[in-house]
Amino acid sequence: MENTHNSKAMTFVFIAVVAGTGMDAFVKQVGEDVDTWQLLFLRWCFAALLLIPMAVKEGAGIFVWKSPKAHLMRGVLNCVASFLLFYSLANLPLAVVVTIFFAEPLFIVPISALWLKEKVAPGHWLATLVGFIGVLLIARPSGEFAPLEIIYPFAGALGFALLHIGTKKYGSQESPISLMFWLAILTILMSGPMAVADWAPVSLKDFSFIGLIAVLGSVYSYFWIVGLRIGSAAIAAHISYLSLPMAYLIGWAFFDETPDLYTILGTGVIFLSVLMVSVKNGMKLPFPRTLRRGKTYDAKAS
Repeated sequence: MENTHNSKAMTFVFIAVVAGTGMDAFVKQVGEDVDTWQLLFLRWCFAALLLIPMAVKEGAGIFVWKSPKAHLMRGVLNCVASFLLFYSLANLPLAVVVTIFFAEPLFIVPISALWLKEKVAPGHWLATLVGFIGVLLIARPSGEFAPLEIIYPFAGALGFALLHIGTKKYGSQESPISLMFWLAILTILMSGPMAVADWAPVSLKDFSFIGLIAVLGSVYSYFWIVGLRIGSAAIAAHISYLSLPMAYLIGWAFFDETPDLYTILGTGVIFLSVLMVSVKNGMKLPFPRTLRRGKTYDAKAS
């Protein structure tokens, strides 16, 4: 039964990873033209609009917070960590930001052990170490960026790790729709004053991209919440490593970022860490159904 739950969790987290990586790419594109606080505010306004029909379907119960601590904690952490992510994506190369955000799974494993009292198998610790080595191969210090620029994504990664683990600890009494809806409302309220202070006109193209960012972000949030709820946080952490090769592919295809030898080696090591935890749990790595049926799959269109 545990393996069945973990297999479903891996599939849900995989869907979340694909959506989240796509969202990062669009945030980078829009972040070049729109102020970070304004982008953050508009992204969550669009998300709230998308979630209203689902919130109405939940009924009056959605206005009753069963766990106020979960909602408030998620709102604060999401606002701060999202700002750090958006700012980093706008000012650093996509591949570099995604690579540095791989500190998040490295935070999740020890935090889940200490805070949630989860029993983390030795194989998971080993897979985390292997994944960290892969990250070091890709994000080797080069002196190209200012120290503060690098601190932003690291701090954001820690914030998201705390958000995900806190959701697992305190959010079990709330439905996924309730968690998502109130996350949007609280983030809007917290980011609104900063967004209004530096408000500037937004083009129709950027508005369209922000709407797509909201859709992808909602898909990411829902499947990540459900995946964490039914599976181990440590397993979710290792599956999230798959966003790294995805980001490099997008960076190469759309942002003229060409991976070097160290990037290729690091990506291979990270894949090894994912396979380690998959084999240990007797599960197959989830792939899109189009691949399983042998249909043509275009990475650029995904």
